[in-house]
Amino acid sequence: MPNDIKQGSFIPKKTFDLEPTARKKKKTINVFFLIAMVLFLASIGLAVGSVVYRDSQLTILSDKKNQLTALRSTFNSADVILLKTLDDRIKSAEEILNDHKGLTPLFSLLSELTLETVRFDTFRYEATDGSQTTLVLAGEAESFTSIALQSDALSAHAAIGSPFFTNFSLTQEDRVTFNLVLPIRNDVLLYRNNL
Repeated sequence: MPNDIKQGSFIPKKTFDLEPTARKKKKTINVFFLIAMVLFLASIGLAVGSVVYRDSQLTILSDKKNQLTALRSTFNSADVILLKTLDDRIKSAEEILNDHKGLTPLFSLLSELTLETVRFDTFRYEATDGSQTTLVLAGEAESFTSIALQSDALSAHAAIGSPFFTNFSLTQEDRVTFNLVLPIRNDVLLYRNNL
């Protein structure tokens, strides 16, 4: 039996490597992992931020509703009815003033554009729902040349459409009588544009 025991030795039978067999690898961070981590953290931050924002907005909305309810209770229903009636009256007055046509600008325009050699004897105003108002005039001029010059003067103004002269005739004093149909743009006559 004594021969069965193996004798141990403190001397190694193999030589030791001075360099370790399993080198420790430096830990490197994968770029894709880094990007994914940043996106993940950003999405968590945005989710938390949106929940906090929503809750704050709901709180503000609730506060505003409470304020509105408190304000409603301070109003008397008779006062509210009175204010609604006043508002309706103001809106009606604005509508009337915005659609009101004044003839003063029309007479000023005719006075400015009428030549000294032409005079008008009759005046008829025809308002339409469209964008034009029509004037039907009858008058007298010194000559046909005066009528041609008057037509040019009227045509040159932007507020007037094409003047239409008809029914020419000579008087005993060698003057020319005529009828004139004159379309005028409605916006020229609106009271609000002539304040």
